[in-house]
Amino acid sequence: MQPPVRIKLYGLFSLTKRAYLIWVGIGLAGLLALLVVWCVTVTPETPLEKSGKLPLNPYYLWRAYAPWLIAGGLLLGGVEAYVVLRRFRRAEAERQQAAAPDTTPKGS
Repeated sequence: MQPPVRIKLYGLFSLTKRAYLIWVGIGLAGLLALLVVWCVTVTPETPLEKSGKLPLNPYYLWRAYAPWLIAGGLLLGGVEAYVVLRRFRRAEAERQQAAAPDTTPKGS
């Protein structure tokens, strides 16, 4: 049996498909945990925010922009996973094609 296909990710380290899927799962769990934390910590608008004067403190920025940043992270993570999994599929197909014996008839 052949060892699993490994690809170089970002030119930094070589991963198997299983290790990459674990990596993606950890990232997804982290983003979902951030979304849960945001849902728990969000509060109603203060009178200062309703008046149109936007305070630029970290809590306001967290409350106002966290869902958009998390959604962007999920979108970019999905695109990256699609591209990397296509690379795995291509590498696996190349390995299978190289391992298959040549079956073309000779002498015809």
